[in-house]
Amino acid sequence: MKSIEPLLSVDRCAFLYVAEPYFLAQNAESAKQLKKSVTQLVAATDCPYLDLTAGRDEPIRQSVHTTVRAVSELRRSTMILIGGSLENAVTQIAIALLADGYDVFVAIDLVHAVDKNHTTVLLDRIRSYGGTITTKNQI
Repeated sequence: MKSIEPLLSVDRCAFLYVAEPYFLAQNAESAKQLKKSVTQLVAATDCPYLDLTAGRDEPIRQSVHTTVRAVSELRRSTMILIGGSLENAVTQIAIALLADGYDVFVAIDLVHAVDKNHTTVLLDRIRSYGGTITTKNQI
C-alpha cells in the first residue's frame, strides 16, 4: 500500500531553524542564507517559527529533549526543518519529533550537510522514520 504524504497546512505547521555552533562557525554564509530563507517563508505563510540557535551549548541528546518540549508549546502537528547540520541536529530532531507523532518535513534545499556524501543516507534515514523530504518551492 502506498503511503500518503501529510499535507502542509498553514494552521497546522511551524518552521524550525536548527543551527549548531560549529555549523554557524564554519558555514557563516550558508547559515545567513538559510536564515533569510526561513524568514521569507515565515512572512509568506504566517506560520510560527522556532529558532533553535540560542543557547545551543548543551549536548545533542539534551537539546533534542529541550527542542521537543519547545515544539509542543507551538501547538502545531507539522514541523518543517531548516538549517544545519544534517549529520547531527537536523536528523536527530526530525527522528525525535516523528517518534512523538509529529509530521516532519525536511526541505532539502534548506538544510546543510557538512559532508555532502552523507546527504542521501541521512535523508533516507529520516524517510525511513516517516519524514517527508521536500523543497522550498514545494512548501
